[in-house]
Amino acid sequence: MNSGTDGKILPWIGRWAFYAVLVAVFVLSLTPESALPDEFSISDVVNHFAAFLVLSFLFDGAYPRVRPAVKISALVAFGALIEVLQGVLPYRTCSVKDLAVDCLAVVVYRCVRR
Repeated sequence: MNSGTDGKILPWIGRWAFYAVLVAVFVLSLTPESALPDEFSISDVVNHFAAFLVLSFLFDGAYPRVRPAVKISALVAFGALIEVLQGVLPYRTCSVKDLAVDCLAVVVYRCVRR
């Protein structure tokens, strides 16, 4: 049964999910590593890859009409922003490797998505 509002509600749910995860990734990325739960200490590479894979998926669902190149650019810029901010924090470090893993996750998602 269709209530007639599904077409308007679903994109908003997707957008809320995308922005909630975006904020969570941002906050966790700038939190001192010693303050993070043990579950996040699995592997830095796994954390970065998983975060940006999920962000790519949610971004696609939240904004289906936005061109893939724009989404890729936005997520790469977000990853770069995080690394720059980590570079100025005394308790975090900037890592080109982390940004490369972020980019890899976005590209892998785009390749699988096709």
